[in-house]
Amino acid sequence: MKKLTCNKGFSLVEVMVALIVLVIMVGAFVNFFGWSITSIFADGEKTRAVAEAEKKLEHLHNSMDNYYTDTEYVNDYNDVFIKYPDRVRNFCVEEVTRLNGIVEGYNVTVVVFYHNGERHVSVSSFIEGET
Repeated sequence: MKKLTCNKGFSLVEVMVALIVLVIMVGAFVNFFGWSITSIFADGEKTRAVAEAEKKLEHLHNSMDNYYTDTEYVNDYNDVFIKYPDRVRNFCVEEVTRLNGIVEGYNVTVVVFYHNGERHVSVSSFIEGET
């Protein structure tokens, strides 16, 4: 009988190295995929918040009548960034007047909170007053 001297196949060390490389690659892919999904959802929330802010600005642009009676209105610009428990959106209006006292327009800032109030977006615009 002949003795087989030619070893065809992989050694245990080669198989283990290939398996370790494969596990590292799969782990990196799963980690990246999970991060991508989280990022997509966070961007979706931010987009909805920007749309809400623009919607409020559009409403104010159409009519500045009695804006100070709106429940989302805050008097001071610094308070617009405070998250109140009963609402997710605040806005502040600062009148811009000429020297003769005529209102030239309004600087309006709308802040919308998202991600359970941990994050916010702010949109500002100048709305011309009625002359």
